[in-house]
Amino acid sequence: MAAASKFSRTRGAFTLIELLVVIAIIAVLIGLLLPAVQKVREAAARMQCQNNLKQLGLACHNYYGVYQNFPFQRYTYQRSPQGNDEIGFVGNATAGVPYFNTGKNARDWSFLAILLPYIEQENLYKLGNIPNNTLAGNSITGGASNPPVVGTVIKTFLCPSDQASTVGPIAQMSGGGNVIYVDDLVCGLTNYKGMMGSNWGWGTYPNQAVAPQTCCLPEYGLSSDPWVAGNGMFPGGGFRCKRTFGSITDGSSNTLMIGESTYVVNVYWGTDWAGAVGSGITAATPPNFLGFTDGSDWANTYGARSRHTGGVQFAFADGSVHFISQTIALQVYYAMATINGGEVIPGNSY
Repeated sequence: MAAASKFSRTRGAFTLIELLVVIAIIAVLIGLLLPAVQKVREAAARMQCQNNLKQLGLACHNYYGVYQNFPFQRYTYQRSPQGNDEIGFVGNATAGVPYFNTGKNARDWSFLAILLPYIEQENLYKLGNIPNNTLAGNSITGGASNPPVVGTVIKTFLCPSDQASTVGPIAQMSGGGNVIYVDDLVCGLTNYKGMMGSNWGWGTYPNQAVAPQTCCLPEYGLSSDPWVAGNGMFPGGGFRCKRTFGSITDGSSNTLMIGESTYVVNVYWGTDWAGAVGSGITAATPPNFLGFTDGSDWANTYGARSRHTGGVQFAFADGSVHFISQTIALQVYYAMATINGGEVIPGNSY
């Protein structure tokens, strides 16, 4: 027994070197695992975003089935009292200036607000008395202390990849200290906006509309202002701009309808879902263009953007959802944004 015990060995604790090796191996494994986890999370977020767009596209088609036209933006800007909407004009009617149906004290409702009953938000739509009430006048019970329904956060309007899903609702102020078109109203945010078209008159990428593109308000001619003469699915010009399948002569499967936009702090015209001004985008600016200085550089912030690598997701007018590369040829992108430009768009061009 004594001889056996002479040669016995007792295993002690790890040495410092062994411990450091184990820690290093664990660190390497974590380093390899984290990118994979992040990719899985982004893939899930992108799929949820795609599903949101699919729901909005389907909602547009369900609305069409009831009214025989697509929903429309209720921003009205005209040179005469014909700016009245179908339920009576409420907005800026100051003598000597164009008629504006904008701001919190107007019925400046976006197409997203009109779609609420078609995305399982009919109760909210009715509580706000949309579109008969003004944006500020639609508090749930009518009292001054009650928040308007426009401050409601709606998950279907938010991409989980973007910070808009965590910062709202807020009263958005521009970088220069000026209030945006919904003024100081506390609003829920949206990452999905209607395509106004390819015509745009400001910023780094101005683009004039050309024949035979139909402008929303013919008295303005071939304008570079998409709010009064947008050549896409959702110009701002109110009830005179209702789009139908018949008016989409380029084909609904070739026409962009709703695209992504990211939250920009203090962006001048907002990221709210309720107002018509803050819920539109232009295709004049390339997808994922980030060449703006800050939120006050409104002319360069009005394009489609996403947090997804390499491009932006869009719902097309036929209800399908596609990923558009940020390297798409700009002329092809323009063509996809118009409803009747007469262009031919190859299937492999985006």
